[in-house]
Amino acid sequence: MRYLIATAATAALLISGGALATPLSGLYNTGAVVNSNGTDANYTVSSSASYTNGTALNLVNANTYVAGPGTYIASTGNPTGASGQWISAGNSTASSWITPLTPTDTSLDPTKDGIYTYQTTFSITSNQKLSTATLSGRWAADNYGYITLNGNVIASITNPRTTNQSDGVAYDSWNAIAAVVNSDFKYGTNTLDFVVTNIAQTSGNPTGLRAEFTSSISPVPEPTEGALLLSGIGLLGFVAARRKSV
Repeated sequence: MRYLIATAATAALLISGGALATPLSGLYNTGAVVNSNGTDANYTVSSSASYTNGTALNLVNANTYVAGPGTYIASTGNPTGASGQWISAGNSTASSWITPLTPTDTSLDPTKDGIYTYQTTFSITSNQKLSTATLSGRWAADNYGYITLNGNVIASITNPRTTNQSDGVAYDSWNAIAAVVNSDFKYGTNTLDFVVTNIAQTSGNPTGLRAEFTSSISPVPEPTEGALLLSGIGLLGFVAARRKSV
């Protein structure tokens, strides 16, 4: 009887999804993988209405650059928590800030807000169970913006000036990326866009992005697991029938 009970427990484990989940393939924190020239290996950036010293910048399809530690923001007002510094003084072993160009503290957008779209992709294959995909995390940006997954908005940071806050609230503290619903994922290439708006300022006005993720997805059960599952269910029925006859 003990053997039958153990087998029934195994069947229950298979029913609940005993296969081990793994992180989403190709999804990296900002600055996690750096090229030899100091660019992020997994993110690209394009820009709209971005200006420096009155000259338009051509950043379409340019690589992002990893910001150095201790990158300061020369902000109007008095940002809370970090005395005008990007969170965690720039970098950590988990992630780092990325910026549109080098030098990373280049002042941008003196008279008109700049919009910078940082993009990264990851893949989901047919041997993974799409309904088990999850993604959450945290991010910070100079100055505010939103994130889309395959075109659907999954997180946002409100323009601080619409809520009478310091410009630094979005970059001197973390902002949550809540768990993403399964319907936003798809098989094949999945695209994450971070659309960051840099509020216009005449000087001391760099922009950047930082993001860290937690993600997972489970594999599709192997055929042998399906066979074991059916055997386990059969044994459960056998146990129930035997108990009834006793």
